[in-house]
Amino acid sequence: MNMVFQKRQDFMELLSEIPDIHCGTTWRFTQDYLTGDPRFLAVGDDALSKKWFEEFMKVGATLF
Repeated sequence: MNMVFQKRQDFMELLSEIPDIHCGTTWRFTQDYLTGDPRFLAVGDDALSKKWFEEFMKVGATLF
């Protein structure tokens, strides 16, 4: 499996586990929940993490 794909899947799973994420949740707010989680740290690029967060918010947690 592609490493980037796996990191993205793991990151999306992490986001889906955060109960306080809803349609109005911002990236800045969400970062507080992610700090220290190995799935967040594995991304290694804040811009990419933010991009994946925005994708997650567009499709919703029900798909992950």
